[in-house]
Amino acid sequence: MYTSIIIDEKGIRYLNVFNNKVRKEIRWSNFAKREKVTYILEPPKFDVSYIRQSKSFFDQFFWPVLINNKIEVHSEMFLGKHFFAMLYANRLELIRTFLLGLAHYRPDITVNPEIFSNHYIDKESYTIDYSQRRKIGIIAGLVCVLIFTIIYFLVF
Repeated sequence: MYTSIIIDEKGIRYLNVFNNKVRKEIRWSNFAKREKVTYILEPPKFDVSYIRQSKSFFDQFFWPVLINNKIEVHSEMFLGKHFFAMLYANRLELIRTFLLGLAHYRPDITVNPEIFSNHYIDKESYTIDYSQRRKIGIIAGLVCVLIFTIIYFLVF
């Protein structure tokens, strides 16, 4: 299993940090336009799209890639593929780096603009607005405390 994702000028590499071997690599040149992919349902409006699966805290990203002269839709959640995936600390930075790499190496690839707003990334400067993210976290924490307090007083 790979445990690290490296995004750099080459593309996306999945690295097994235990034996330092690359498990999988997607080069920027392998990214494809959505028109080349055959979809059963209506094709997405953007080359890079995402969904938040029900009962999930994480978004799953989708984009077409050319692998062995065949177009396939790749999916990624930018999480570590190990037992402690929920503790992956730099997920937001990986998404930012992925978007920045697309803008720099593949400007022809379209990205769903909701990805920027839902991950607190400024579309012009590619900076992460940590203050906005922190506010959402504080509000969510206060709501949880309120719910637990109400449950506590209802039970006892």
